[in-house]
Amino acid sequence: MSKNSQINQKLFSLKFIILLLLIIINIYPENTSQFDFKKAGEIIILDGGRKKPLDSYARKKLIQISGRKSIDGISAREWLLKLMFYPGAVDTMECFRITNPEVIEALGIQGTPKRRYRYTELYTILNKCEQIGNAASQKNPSNLMPYEREILQLCNNIQEYNEIGSTFSAFDPNIAFTVHDSSLAQSLNIEVSRPYSYSDFVVKSSELSINLKKIGENKLGQLTSADSELIQIVRTMYAMNSHIKNGPPYLIPVSINNTVDWYNPWGYICKSGLTAIQDDRMHALLDMKFAYNKGDAVGFNEAIAKLTSVKYNDVPFPNLEVLYNELNPFFWAKLLFAVAGVFVLCGMFYTRKWIGQSSFVLIGVGFLLQTIGLILRILIQMRPPLASLYETFVFVAWIIVMLGFVLEILQRRSTGLMIASFGGFLFLFISGRYTINGDTFGVLSAVLNSSFWLTTHIVTISIGYAGCLIAGLLGHVYLIQNAIKSNDKVLKSSDSAVYAFMLLGLAFTVAGTVLGGMWADQAWGRFWGWDPKENGALLIILWGSVVIHARKGRLIGPTLTSFGAIIGIIMVMLAWVGVNLLGIGLHSYGFTYSGLGLLAGISLFEIAFLTVAGILITKNRSEITS
Repeated sequence: MSKNSQINQKLFSLKFIILLLLIIINIYPENTSQFDFKKAGEIIILDGGRKKPLDSYARKKLIQISGRKSIDGISAREWLLKLMFYPGAVDTMECFRITNPEVIEALGIQGTPKRRYRYTELYTILNKCEQIGNAASQKNPSNLMPYEREILQLCNNIQEYNEIGSTFSAFDPNIAFTVHDSSLAQSLNIEVSRPYSYSDFVVKSSELSINLKKIGENKLGQLTSADSELIQIVRTMYAMNSHIKNGPPYLIPVSINNTVDWYNPWGYICKSGLTAIQDDRMHALLDMKFAYNKGDAVGFNEAIAKLTSVKYNDVPFPNLEVLYNELNPFFWAKLLFAVAGVFVLCGMFYTRKWIGQSSFVLIGVGFLLQTIGLILRILIQMRPPLASLYETFVFVAWIIVMLGFVLEILQRRSTGLMIASFGGFLFLFISGRYTINGDTFGVLSAVLNSSFWLTTHIVTISIGYAGCLIAGLLGHVYLIQNAIKSNDKVLKSSDSAVYAFMLLGLAFTVAGTVLGGMWADQAWGRFWGWDPKENGALLIILWGSVVIHARKGRLIGPTLTSFGAIIGIIMVMLAWVGVNLLGIGLHSYGFTYSGLGLLAGISLFEIAFLTVAGILITKNRSEITS
């Protein structure tokens, strides 16, 4: 074995070790703590109509409020537990993101502007924020100024932050529940001048009722100080009960008459009183809170074990979702594809064997991470991962990488590696625009609740999209090769790939559209209704048919075929993203307000690219003719 080969093998080993270390570090970020926050992340919470692990809920809320997945060196789940158990420890963290300077000016926030603020810094402007937010909420959303939208979001974030922070406040001592009269304290069997909690007096509900009954038997003019104090406490409890709503986080499921409703501790107490306080799940949550605040890791972990022992049929593997969140496979795959793309570009200028091998290995590991991510999503959701724009972008990115590998095996010209790295990175990057406040596991729309049709239609149409997109990407390669005067053999190879993937894309788009029509006939009672989403698929089919028939009839050559393939990218994006922006039609589950900038950017780039490529190719031909 040569010395260079030995060096290459060592380089490959080192890369694999680094990758494994990155993954392991990312999976186990909290292994230095005695508190089992990772296990706490498996506690089930109802949010947005979906039962999810506390870990997913915490990440969603922290991203929503701060735009980050961790804060001040602690994970999102520890941040959430601190906010629920001891809000004061979180109030001094810079959680609230404000990106618009007009928001800072409108709210009158003092000091040097920054991107994130502490709750303690915003506390003094809460009333003003609420006033502006209420005024903005009365307007038509389309007429809102950018700063008004951000203030509305800030108001919502502060409200949710306060709701989470008051999760267990029914169990916290409150000065309003202090008894000063010794006779009343004796009758209730409590201490004088000591602040009690709302829950403490719920436990004393029978004693309160007895004392109130006695007061009712007396004349109002004969009320003692003890009677007046008791009435004031009861009125305070009633006011709190009326004011408190069953807001998030929903931690406790309660089954009544075969109907399951979820409650937070406050909502549960307000509904069920003493029954709620005596509930074993409430006891476990309180044990967890008190153990955390006392620094009792053993008690904390024991309480978590009780809470996670409850199993739900529709959340069979909460630990898998926690693993998915920690592994973050699509982020790492995206990063690897970006690095691989750099290696591929370097390989164009430096013909070193190890550069090509490195890009191949990086893409391979990225593809493996993509596959692991998709498998985890299937196991977590118990359905194909194809029910949202985010999932379709992720799935198409996976198909592009796989087909890029196939192309590389067939041609071995680095073109396949280029398609896999750039295509995989681009569509994983785009998928990030369609995460819903950090939660990519949305609730499945009722119309999509068919594993058979969801699999056959969406998989088929996604392969069609991927084929058309790869043809367009290869079209860029062909035009660049033409512009730099590559040899005929290289041009012919690229042209063949463009044409082959156009055929693949068209065939699967037609099949997917037919399957979609069959699904529509079953779900809506008609095969075709000229719905915008259906028209988008038809647009791809018509354009692909025109280009392929023109090429088959020798009306156009390789150059115009590549032009047509690149325009096909715009057609796909119009069908994929553009029609969802219209907000009309039966495909309401796909509607979105995000993507106009993306669509416009891709369209302008492709038009500019085609213009420049056309000019250069025409110039080359003129030089050859002359």
